[in-house]
Amino acid sequence: MIDIDLDLKEEEKAMAKSQKASDRPLVTFALVAYNQERYVRAAIEGAFSQTYEPLEIILSDDCSADRTFEIMQEMASSYDGRHTVWIRRNETNLGMAGHMNAVVNAASGELIAWAAGDDISMPHRVSLLSAPIIQDSHVISAHSSLIEIDTDGNQLGLRNFSVDRNELDFMKMIELEAGIISQTHIFRKIVFQKFGPLDVNLANETLAMTFRELCLGRIIFVDKPTIYYRIDSGVSNYRGSDVNLCTITEPLKVSKWRFSEFSQMCNDFNVLNVIDESLMGKIVQKKLYYDCLVRINSKPFALKAVFELVAIRLFDTKAAWAFLRRSSPEFVRLLYVKVVLGR
Repeated sequence: MIDIDLDLKEEEKAMAKSQKASDRPLVTFALVAYNQERYVRAAIEGAFSQTYEPLEIILSDDCSADRTFEIMQEMASSYDGRHTVWIRRNETNLGMAGHMNAVVNAASGELIAWAAGDDISMPHRVSLLSAPIIQDSHVISAHSSLIEIDTDGNQLGLRNFSVDRNELDFMKMIELEAGIISQTHIFRKIVFQKFGPLDVNLANETLAMTFRELCLGRIIFVDKPTIYYRIDSGVSNYRGSDVNLCTITEPLKVSKWRFSEFSQMCNDFNVLNVIDESLMGKIVQKKLYYDCLVRINSKPFALKAVFELVAIRLFDTKAAWAFLRRSSPEFVRLLYVKVVLGR
């Protein structure tokens, strides 16, 4: 297991231990995985290492084709620690949103700690992040910074953030597309009880969950790392130098993520209708923008989508770069990767 000196302040330690285990709510540590046999063992060890009590650990497999589920079975059967552990497996592959819906529905905890099968949670993760939620009924969720690692587990450094996340709000979330760090995320189960299941077409939960939680209360950011976040694993964001991945596959994936997230927000707005109409108008604009950006990133010379953005005054440098990347020969895209991305 990778080690790092967290240098937690005394008051943070006290906060994490502020209540006796018998007075704390049950937390469900939901570890979800799909075809991650190479990494899931370390992820499960991170779940088992949690210092928080009482803790229910759910190891859930989304119908993997490799040995992911078998590893979950082996580790669950040999576990003799103080946490409750059980395993489940979807009969068919449900995808990100469907899997999340199924696990949340099965969770017994009042709070849910979300975890991916290729990341490693630090032992203090649940204790540190659950504390502000337990102490204040208006706090709906908490998230933290993280340490990036590569596919071999080597540390790449603390993730830097360009946005002050100490107090997220609707405007910051919409205009800057700044949301929870979902890989470190702990939230109240009431988020799903109020809004219902996520749309199965949702491709990324970050902004969609941020929207739901802001509708219900406050989101707390803790500026201490609580997980080792693995990149370039085939699931997390790609940071390498492959030309097609950098200029075609990854931009298209992110555009689809954003389109599905703003679509989910539009659906959720109709459930509670708690934000200003002008802000909702910005969300609808973002949905239209990413609908066009998906089409621009999907094929060369998507002029119809470009003209649509121009007509609604949403054509910007991001859309221009997307059009140029997707419509250029490979040597130009290689130049983009080398010069603009510096890879």
